[in-house]
Amino acid sequence: MYQLVNDILMVPSLNGTLVPLDDCQLGLCALEYAYIEYVPTLGGNLAYLIIFALLLVAQTGLLWKYRTWSYYAGMSGGLFLEILGYGGRLGMHDNPFNFTWFIL
Repeated sequence: MYQLVNDILMVPSLNGTLVPLDDCQLGLCALEYAYIEYVPTLGGNLAYLIIFALLLVAQTGLLWKYRTWSYYAGMSGGLFLEILGYGGRLGMHDNPFNFTWFIL
């Protein structure tokens, strides 16, 4: 249950006091007030980040061999965005209350 106090969004902490939503961390606020209601795993997301990074390197090698510039632009853009997304999930592993990692 959110409360607005002096134009600051407050949520109850685990010990019962009200804290600003921006100050929430794991162990201080319940996960129901986070942007996602679970903590992303470190190993799985790191594995996918590494896989997509290796695919981006391989795609660059294929560009060098076959000279398919348009295909490379689309594929590398998608792979780069996947890398950014899994990087954001790695950031949310430590603090799922951080809006910047959520938006990334």
